[in-house]
Amino acid sequence: MAKKICPVCGAPQPDRPVISAGACLRCGFSAAYIECFAGMKSFDDWVQKVSTKSRQLIRNLQAKCKSGNIFVLTNEGLAYLSPVSHSVRLFMETGEEKVGDGIRQYSVSERNQVFLRQDGTVLAEGENVYGQLNVSEWKEIRHVCAAPRCIYGLTQKGSIVFAGSVFHPKISEWEGIEKLTSGNYHLVGLKNDGTVCIAGNMLDPAIYETVKSWKDVADIAAAGDCTLALTHQGTVLFAGREDDGRSDVSKWSNITAVAVDSVYAFGLTSDGNILVAGECRNAFLDMGRKDAVFWKNIVAFSCCRSGIAAVEKNGKLHLAGNILGKDNIQKYYNEFVYRTVADELVKSLSI
Repeated sequence: MAKKICPVCGAPQPDRPVISAGACLRCGFSAAYIECFAGMKSFDDWVQKVSTKSRQLIRNLQAKCKSGNIFVLTNEGLAYLSPVSHSVRLFMETGEEKVGDGIRQYSVSERNQVFLRQDGTVLAEGENVYGQLNVSEWKEIRHVCAAPRCIYGLTQKGSIVFAGSVFHPKISEWEGIEKLTSGNYHLVGLKNDGTVCIAGNMLDPAIYETVKSWKDVADIAAAGDCTLALTHQGTVLFAGREDDGRSDVSKWSNITAVAVDSVYAFGLTSDGNILVAGECRNAFLDMGRKDAVFWKNIVAFSCCRSGIAAVEKNGKLHLAGNILGKDNIQKYYNEFVYRTVADELVKSLSI
């Protein structure tokens, strides 16, 4: 007989006895495995409790995954930063690889990967043509950003350090920065007062002026030719070409996270749905990315240049776009890994 599944988090009913036979050991829902109801009212009350608990779990996991930068998609696979063991595991076409321990944050570009250790020091790997691996002496770092030809770090005081070919010298003058994100030719910084800094080249001057006018910003995202901002009200701002279909993000609301690739902008709603703005007229090049709108109960997502990964509340993975070996990655992850990830995500809520 198949095991019953918790309707809130998807955990199977445990084999061993528990204090309450109907309780889920993963998410704590006390009525997870009830088999009989006194009547329709009792059943309706249970359904309402499941819905309320599920929405609460999705919101809590979204906040945890976002603050911890737990999932990072690259063109070659998905990196998972465990919020429990603080190790980085990379899932690729060839299998799983453990690539770091004692890690607070992981950032990657097409040429480099960067590990921010829990003690505030930094390790960088990959190409060193521009000296971007020269980060061994950095200390008291709280955030890192791997960009093309350069690696950036934020100190505890909010100032910026960098190694490699910097986008623009004025970046070193930025202060009070909370987060950095990079396009191919520009760097964007979110300040602690909710305003945004931008520097670089190859973009229309009007884009820079638009970004500098933003206020009350909670998060940022960037692609090669555009920048997004998520406001504290859950709306999204766009800076890019006027005819860019990704500008439709301005119509969104109730958004908790944003991401963007070379064609699409993605927004995650508080109830676990994904919104998509933009257009790829070639179905082959789209590679299923626009179908992300059909994914449900999503707690985290990440974009690379032309792909998207999303993780459900039960730990299961969705992949679409130009990702090397994506079918093998998704199959391996969903067969052997997702329950461990789900356990760790829920456990991390109480850490």
